[in-house]
Amino acid sequence: ESGGVDFNIVLAESARINSQLTMLWVSSGTEDSLFESIQDFSAMLSKHKIEHIFRVTGGAHTYAVWQRNLNEVAPMLFQN
Repeated sequence: ESGGVDFNIVLAESARINSQLTMLWVSSGTEDSLFESIQDFSAMLSKHKIEHIFRVTGGAHTYAVWQRNLNEVAPMLFQN
């Protein structure tokens, strides 16, 4: 449970969730203060078979990390 949300219940219907998602992108720099939480979130999505992309790069919560990730994800936003 996090923030009053029981993710085991929310994520239980993975087929429905996956059918409603076009793309779920999760990324973090390894030096980000929330890196472990973001890793745990991705692991929870995987455990519940929620399709997502998880990218880890070096760096903190900085413009350089955002720029690298945006460079990769932006073209995916316009694919059919």
